[in-house]
Amino acid sequence: MPVRRRWPLHVRILLGLVAGVTAGVAANVAAAGAPWLVWSVDHLIEPFGRLFLRLIFMVVLPLIFSALVLGVAGLGDVGRLGRIGIKTLAYTVLATGLSVVLGLTMVNVVRPGAGLSPETRATLTAAATRSGAPPAAATVAPVGLEALLAIVPDNPLRAAVNGDMLAVMFFSLMVGIAMALLPSERTAPLTSVLESLYAVVMKLIDMAMGLAPYGVAALLFTLTSRGPRVYSKCPRRCRSTADRSRPTRRHQVGKRGSPWQPTSRPSSIPSIRRSPTRC
Repeated sequence: MPVRRRWPLHVRILLGLVAGVTAGVAANVAAAGAPWLVWSVDHLIEPFGRLFLRLIFMVVLPLIFSALVLGVAGLGDVGRLGRIGIKTLAYTVLATGLSVVLGLTMVNVVRPGAGLSPETRATLTAAATRSGAPPAAATVAPVGLEALLAIVPDNPLRAAVNGDMLAVMFFSLMVGIAMALLPSERTAPLTSVLESLYAVVMKLIDMAMGLAPYGVAALLFTLTSRGPRVYSKCPRRCRSTADRSRPTRRHQVGKRGSPWQPTSRPSSIPSIRRSPTRC
């Protein structure tokens, strides 16, 4: 029996991206604001996308700690750590600089959102922050010596709970350096535990990435189906049901033979004719 080959993960993620965007745009054009669509996005599709993101974020902290500690401890020679650190710092500065230049160039050339009206921008902002937490109060970032001291955590557990990744990375590096300076027989039990933790974390990531095509599709469907219509002119048949059913003066009192006769009036009630003298 031939073995069924699965598509690579990146291909499936790309297909999920295309499917989510296509389905979201189609739902936005065909049924924007419909109760069933809002309920489906709020209670089914968006929670699934957020679940996928939480599964990924859940393993970030143990992955960083175990990987950094094992990597530094595996060097053996602390002098090699300094050389590798300098190369890593140079590569990080170069990559960050190129990213900043590319981002600023694209923003100034493309100017995304320049043609949107203020109402559309407000709707997009509200849709983007609907599922997020309220913005935290602004805090003054430390500079100079205070910024360097903030990297060194006085409580590693509190830094991990608060999401201070720089402090967690510094603590992990110090633990790895201490393990590299100690004899291998003294650190073998801790190394075994960290290797097992790293293997478990990688398995969790592999399990979460199995949901990546569906999670990406759900996230993009949520974004595109909630987005407002930015088209300059929409066909009459694309108007929402609420706009079509909104009562007007012609709906209330119409002329005989007018296409604006109300459809909700029973056929047994004759149409109302207004006297020419009253007009």
